[in-house]
Amino acid sequence: MNKAVSDDAIWFSLPMPGFILDAEDRIESINPAAEQFANASAKALRGFPIWDKLAVDAPLDDAFARVRSNHAELYINDVDVSTGNDVPELCTITPFETFHAEDGLFVIAAGNDALFKRLCDALDLPYLPGDPRFASNAARCDNARLLKRLIEAVTLGNPKSYWIDRLEKAGVPTGPIQDVAEAMQDPQLIARNMVATVAAPPGGARFSAAGNPIKMSDLPDSDQRPPAPLLDGDREAILNWLKSREGNA
Repeated sequence: MNKAVSDDAIWFSLPMPGFILDAEDRIESINPAAEQFANASAKALRGFPIWDKLAVDAPLDDAFARVRSNHAELYINDVDVSTGNDVPELCTITPFETFHAEDGLFVIAAGNDALFKRLCDALDLPYLPGDPRFASNAARCDNARLLKRLIEAVTLGNPKSYWIDRLEKAGVPTGPIQDVAEAMQDPQLIARNMVATVAAPPGGARFSAAGNPIKMSDLPDSDQRPPAPLLDGDREAILNWLKSREGNA
């Protein structure tokens, strides 16, 4: 007969950080994974308002960098932005995707009628907003492939830097498509410690890696990382730590 597992045993064994809050959003309890995540003990955090200790800041740029480094997918308003250059079958906003310029791809995100008009003026296509096929977002979605061809007939005539500069001045959200090497040199990502230098292990070489996209008010966020541990390098310390907690689980 199997012995029932207690709620406390499940709570302490969860691999993800867990916080239990009271009605005023004060911390009542955290599990061991959360202690490691917050770099503080449950006793030290108990009673504090959660947002005094965890002020979350996760900008879209950081999310994109993490998605790119992990080759994962990201969905915005049901538009899959990781499926390449074709307009997705499920379209709820357009133009809101990548477009070809003379020297590569860049993004245009004209998510409403006002932005679409600014875009058309910047592209010298002032007649498009008055065309019934493009007069509303719903109509633009129905004719998304045609709209993309009309826009690219213009954007292919100049490099992406030209269009990014022109659209930014017009107040239209835009940006370049970067490869990994370009992204790792992006000033915004570097300023937010999204490019971390990992120290060289014995006999190895240092390298750059993606930083943590979530920034916490009370946690340090260095752009330097210690070297990755060697195989079984921390085995003894981990076993001793597990033994020390056996009586608390």
